[in-house]
Amino acid sequence: MAHVTDHAKHRTKERLGLSKRLAEKNAEKALREGIRHKDTTGGLHRYVESLYWRHKTANNIRIYCNYVYIFSYSLLITVFALPQKYRKTAEKLRKRLKMKKRKKIIAVDFDGTLFEQMEEKDWPTPGAPRQAVIDYVLEQQRQGARLILWTNRTGRPLGIAVQKCHEYGIEFDAINANLPEMIEKYDNDCRKIFADEYIDDRAIPMPGSALTVSEMVREAHANAAKHGFWDDPPELGTSIALIHSELSEALEEIRQGNPGMWYMKHGTIGGEPAEKMEVGLPKDGEKPEGFITELADAVIRIADLCGYLGIDLAPVIRAKMEYNATRPYKHGKQF
Repeated sequence: MAHVTDHAKHRTKERLGLSKRLAEKNAEKALREGIRHKDTTGGLHRYVESLYWRHKTANNIRIYCNYVYIFSYSLLITVFALPQKYRKTAEKLRKRLKMKKRKKIIAVDFDGTLFEQMEEKDWPTPGAPRQAVIDYVLEQQRQGARLILWTNRTGRPLGIAVQKCHEYGIEFDAINANLPEMIEKYDNDCRKIFADEYIDDRAIPMPGSALTVSEMVREAHANAAKHGFWDDPPELGTSIALIHSELSEALEEIRQGNPGMWYMKHGTIGGEPAEKMEVGLPKDGEKPEGFITELADAVIRIADLCGYLGIDLAPVIRAKMEYNATRPYKHGKQF
């Protein structure tokens, strides 16, 4: 909590035009939000350093809204204008520091994302809630994230969507618009909404990005079916045994002392064919080996089986992980 000397109150009124009653509130904001000595560099840093020598009682200096605040701990001693030649530097620094402190921004779609997509004849009535998405958004908001509703809806349909979200506890910081701090940072308000995360049912993974569980199930089964492994479906027990086999192969890799991930590099020595073990992921289409690869094979077989059985594995994994988080140490067992 900032306190203000009588001299500082007088200077605040004289130089900022603020009443004595507002002086403490302003000093509190300067102390909390102002640029600190340790944040400065170059000429601005040398200038602030010189103030410590000129003001013997100063041990806490802030630059706030083009003014310099001289504190002794949390007691404001005086305030005066920041010299003009440092103001541009201070403003750039303020914006940079503000961006460092900013919370995550999430842009989320409505139809098909927060709520199920309705048939055209029933639109704009919202569909059933997609509770997993709603819970995620609410949890992120509790952690300080800023939310933007990112939807094609306008006018009355948009109003219906906003009201429906309100009923589920979701309040937005912006609707189909950039947040003020991002407009300030980039000095423009472009049509594309800036966010750290975009949540949309029409989104697809970027090539080379990590697969979701649902994508893994779909792709693993599609590939296995394409290669004929389900032309004559094995018994369920056989499929589970094949999953076991991959884990047994992982153990054997460890027993042999092989690297976790390796492949055989094919080449020639003296004109004769030769092979050399290389550590890491293959680069030219060679077969991946190692216990990490065998673990991956086990996961792929599990995903393939779930795809064949029509199991939506992702929510089951989430539910089990959430349940496990509530269990006692080592789940009450020895190991």
